[in-house]
Amino acid sequence: MDPAETAPQEGARETAQASGKALKDNDLDGTRPSSADTQKSASEADATAKASATATTSENGVSSSASESSADGARAVAEKSDLYDFEYSYPAEAGKIPTLRSKLDDELDQEREALKSDALEARSDAKGRGFPYNAYSVNVNWEAVSDLPGWLSLSKLEWTYSGGAHGNSVFGSMLWDKNKDRMVAPVTLFESPMALTDAVREPFCEALNQQRAEKRGTPIVTDSEDIFTECIDPVESSALVPVSSNGRTFDRLTFLIPPYAAGPYAEGSYEVTLPVTQAVFDAVNPDYSAAFSKRR
Repeated sequence: MDPAETAPQEGARETAQASGKALKDNDLDGTRPSSADTQKSASEADATAKASATATTSENGVSSSASESSADGARAVAEKSDLYDFEYSYPAEAGKIPTLRSKLDDELDQEREALKSDALEARSDAKGRGFPYNAYSVNVNWEAVSDLPGWLSLSKLEWTYSGGAHGNSVFGSMLWDKNKDRMVAPVTLFESPMALTDAVREPFCEALNQQRAEKRGTPIVTDSEDIFTECIDPVESSALVPVSSNGRTFDRLTFLIPPYAAGPYAEGSYEVTLPVTQAVFDAVNPDYSAAFSKRR
């Protein structure tokens, strides 16, 4: 890959990863482990992790190296070759739930096979046109955000590169209903997407513009000719992640916003976290009201 293309790719990836890190660091309640506990857990994981030796294989005329590690339910897979670069990981909290683990393993296989197929087609096309081929890549990382007695809230960062000037990152999220052993889309916990948007629009737009102003070094003034001064729909343009600060209920909502959605590519991603106010609580579907509480 052209070194000139690597810098913007890595810069955008780091921006998105920083956003995901901020989401985890936002837990003020102690529901996430302390740094000391994390270091201890990491040491214990290292002692019990099962990692396959890096293997070299050849398929479709392409040599690749692959490695896989697992510890206490967590799984991380990595494959790299001149054709593609693939990584996929999920945390122990997800791997300890058999149905969810199976779902993520299926997604891993599907993502990997789709990447290989797309990369082979792109390489063949590039060769036929006399163009250089830049290896495709997909990097998927699931993180546990809040692990409650009845729910597991997860966020996903997916980085992709398909031969252009730079790669791009998108966010995703998932709720796992432990009692019913099933996946639930976070937005379905509310009466409707519009009900949630109406409940959070004003504080969301204010927080987003504050972050825009910090990145741009100037106050945000709405300009009809500049779409990046307009607010965005927090539900349609973001990955919604319910967050807990008490270890029992969701009392905050985080909106993970990918590059291009709220600002130019160079600004990277945005992340807005809002408390569950009375307005938000009123927008919750009554079937799920027990999963929420207002932030005090």
